[in-house]
Amino acid sequence: MTPNPSRPKLEDIRVLEERAAFRDCPELSVVYVRGDDRCSWLNGQITNDVREIPQGQSVHALAVNVRGKILAELIVADLGEALVLLVPKRAQAALLESFERYIIMEDVTLEAAPDSSALYVHGADTVSDAAPASLVSFAYAPLGRPGRVFIGDHASLAALTRELEAALPRIDEGAYEIVRLRHAIPRYGVDFDEQNYPQEVGLKALVSFQKGCYLGQEVVCTLENRGKLSRHLCVLESPKLLAAGSEPAANSLRQQLFTSAEGQGDAAGAITSAVWDPEQQKSHVLAYVRRAHAVLGATLFVGTQALTLARIVGEDAA
Repeated sequence: MTPNPSRPKLEDIRVLEERAAFRDCPELSVVYVRGDDRCSWLNGQITNDVREIPQGQSVHALAVNVRGKILAELIVADLGEALVLLVPKRAQAALLESFERYIIMEDVTLEAAPDSSALYVHGADTVSDAAPASLVSFAYAPLGRPGRVFIGDHASLAALTRELEAALPRIDEGAYEIVRLRHAIPRYGVDFDEQNYPQEVGLKALVSFQKGCYLGQEVVCTLENRGKLSRHLCVLESPKLLAAGSEPAANSLRQQLFTSAEGQGDAAGAITSAVWDPEQQKSHVLAYVRRAHAVLGATLFVGTQALTLARIVGEDAA
């Protein structure tokens, strides 16, 4: 295969796997939840327990609708006087509309913060001394290594960025995508959205089955205890670059998978994310695969290219 100079350098990938870097998070919006009932109320709206978040830490959760389908992915931290939420921008309007509907008699107010944004430091938790005091900061580790998110106004984040640029590289987005898919981390708006249940995305880790009632709990728990999902988000691999994509490979095309080459055989599912890994020399692919075909080691095809099903997201690797 002829190398493509636009692809991430191996050094960029190794920074994310072994060292520290930072990135802006323009895809995330900031929402504050205030009022005396904020913790108990929010706990009744989302899938994970937010009643006792340790200082400086965060909780990863989902908001689901009454049918148990995902409204949004959230990161929640407790600031003492308020809860702060990091929410995908594309989900914010629908999420706030749902939240407002379920504020009845509670002392709760929701405050979107359009003048605030987020910056993420990956692989290090020792940069707090460089941060302006006006910034909110808490632990956040979307790629599985220690990390910290900073939230604040644009001027304060710009000051932190100048400090970070003297010490750390900026995250290469192509390398970020490779590492994300190496670790089979689904991305909101790419691999899942309001059409999906938490279990089919492999996001059971974001659901507490002990914390008590929340919106959509009955459906989520029924699926867990008695339901049979029609499809699962799976990891597939190929020693070749996907023929229909390049950098990254056709994330948004939803290429169809079949049990035989050239679209023959049964329709087996659809690809949501794929990228070529120049270090491991293979394509990493996330795809929804129908239950009957979600078998470890199964061979599925996109066009004439064979992909091997390596694992089901959210389940232990084989």
